[in-house]
Amino acid sequence: MQAGKGGELSHHETSIITGAMDLTQKTAIDAMTHISETFSLDINSKLDMHTMTQIMSKGHSRVPIHSGNPRNIIGLILVKNLIFCRPEDETPIKNLIIRKIP
Repeated sequence: MQAGKGGELSHHETSIITGAMDLTQKTAIDAMTHISETFSLDINSKLDMHTMTQIMSKGHSRVPIHSGNPRNIIGLILVKNLIFCRPEDETPIKNLIIRKIP
């Protein structure tokens, strides 16, 4: 981009500016998903075929881990770290690296 360069904005530039202006109208609550609508796993779950299928179908890079009550989030697992987990081993979630949420 050069200073003093005039002309019309491209469609891409217009989209960026519109998106930035829309963000100024939103609050943090607008960007949040209610806990009742999120996917999480209990610490006592196992990585069997059913659980692995659920994780993959969600398409997220992280999965919150809770203890008992889904509102009691104790950390999260990174989906990329599950690449070597075999469903037939039924690895317990508590044996995985569970990252603390700051």
